[in-house]
Formats: sequence, structure tokens, C-alpha cells
Amino acid sequence: MVFKVLGCLLIGFGLVDWIGSYADLDVWMDWFGVQLPELLWSLSPYIEITLGYFLINTGNRLQTEATESTPAA
Repeated sequence: MVFKVLGCLLIGFGLVDWIGSYADLDVWMDWFGVQLPELLWSLSPYIEITLGYFLINTGNRLQTEATESTPAA
């Protein structure tokens, strides 16, 4: 459950970062004071969204394994 929530938050952050880049909002510099290199700055929304996706998938896999390993009543 925790992985799913973190994944959704990270995807949401990535979307804000992506949309903000078109609205002249540099999320990393304006909110956190971190100056990213140009290549990383242009790829950061995609990295955040991808990591969020993998966290959600990990949460789904862990939940499925826990459900399958629980003995039937």
C-alpha cells in the first residue's frame, strides 16, 4: 500500500514538473533550490513518472504475493 501511495505522489509530482516546464516553472529550482544540469532538467519529469509507475507496480506485486500466500479460511 505504501509503494502505491508513494508511486501516485511521484507521478503527480512528475506531472506538475512536466506541465510546469511549459509554464516557465522550474520546480526543482523554485521549490527546492536545486539547480539540475540541463539534460537532467529536461528528463526529470519522465524519470519521476517512470519511478512512480515502477513503485505502483511493485506495490501491486507485493499485494498479490501477500494475498496468494495467505491461507484460505
